[in-house]
Amino acid sequence: MDNMAYSRKPLSSLPGEYGGGSFSKEAYWYVDWLQSNGYTHWEPFFVPRELPGCPSVAYAGDTNCIDLTALIQDGILSKEECDYMYREEAEDVLEALPWKTCRDILLTMAYERSEPANNPACRKFVQENQWWLDEYAMLITLRSEDDMPGCWNWIQNLPPRDSHIWEVYQKEMQFEMEYQMYLQFLFFQQFEKLKAYAKKQSITIVWNLAKKTSEKV
Repeated sequence: MDNMAYSRKPLSSLPGEYGGGSFSKEAYWYVDWLQSNGYTHWEPFFVPRELPGCPSVAYAGDTNCIDLTALIQDGILSKEECDYMYREEAEDVLEALPWKTCRDILLTMAYERSEPANNPACRKFVQENQWWLDEYAMLITLRSEDDMPGCWNWIQNLPPRDSHIWEVYQKEMQFEMEYQMYLQFLFFQQFEKLKAYAKKQSITIVWNLAKKTSEKV
């Protein structure tokens, strides 16, 4: 540790074109800044904290870090759509969908257009991470379906994974669960690109899973 210079600046604290910090060009600029100032490690703390104590969440990425400009570059979203949603003119859309944020709406559009079931990379990601991804997608979906109550009010009542009720939940919530899996795919796809760039700059991005699982309160 003697030769390590750490930065614990949260990714979310960086500026961004659409909302807070993400895996955007500003994150790459920050890596460059770290390298030029003698840093060796960056711990960005992109941790979803909505569900403390749930093991599957310890492996999930914070979907607020997904860079919308990357989706524009990939042709999935348009700059006009993103600009519109982040201006006052989008109030009519948000009033019609009060439970959605600008980001939610844009990412849902990206999911529907991307057809992840036909994307080999996405299918591979889901298959390799199924051991935690299924439960995570179920928990996030139930949380949103149940109007975001305190998580311990309903997590303790989840049916066993080998029960018929679990299968019913999966069928009824298939769209939302697959959407959550797609968001995780986007997160890790963009994360790996930033991580690879940082490695070339001799910066190690640290993601400490041990710090990601909170105690029940």
